[in-house]
Amino acid sequence: MATTMPTIGCSINALSHRYGERRIFSGLELHIKPGQFVSVLGVSGAGKSTLLRLIAGLETPDAGSVRPIGQAVDGKITVRVMFQEDRLLPWWSVERNVLLGLDKHKRLSDARRLLAHVGLQGLESLWPAQLSGGQKQRVALARALIHQPDWLLLDEPFGALDALTRVTAQLLLERLWLESPRTVLLVTHDVEEALVLSDRVILLGNGEIAHDINISQPRPRHRSNHELAELKEALLNELVAVHQA
Repeated sequence: MATTMPTIGCSINALSHRYGERRIFSGLELHIKPGQFVSVLGVSGAGKSTLLRLIAGLETPDAGSVRPIGQAVDGKITVRVMFQEDRLLPWWSVERNVLLGLDKHKRLSDARRLLAHVGLQGLESLWPAQLSGGQKQRVALARALIHQPDWLLLDEPFGALDALTRVTAQLLLERLWLESPRTVLLVTHDVEEALVLSDRVILLGNGEIAHDINISQPRPRHRSNHELAELKEALLNELVAVHQA
């Protein structure tokens, strides 16, 4: 489902935020190029999900700003967030869940086309309870993509899936992103997932960017690639060091 929409980047400037006495960020700077796929790693409590929520506008920073790089067609940036929980409404069908917040009659064909694109053709009338975990996340992904967001923000979207289903979901996400480029920020604990999917990997530590790595390997990437394996080991060692500090 290709799109001709221009991609919009994201510029984070002097971002500061705290919860009570706990400082999360202090003057954080991060600039994401239009159409770039960026993954954010870090130990629990490093601020990964907080960063995503601040970018999404779900929380307001104490100081600093989150601004677009580029100009949206209608002047308004479209942002969609996908969480680890599918957050489907159990009393609505698969089709209705994808159309949440939209005019059913005007967008029905779009919803059905997207569901077919994520491998759920023929399941439009099922209830969420009738789906597997992987299928539910595909519905959630279709619900996010139907809005053709400028920024797609993913908060551990595959964290609850089994290993095989997770790899399948990763490949699907990569294919959809390649077909319809947009700026993606993926929060994950999975170092391999970050390295396989991303143009760039950010490691958060102590409220700042500890490492910022560009991934130059061509796609599709093989998990056995020796350069990726070396990067994975280095990042895992860094995560352990941060955790033990």
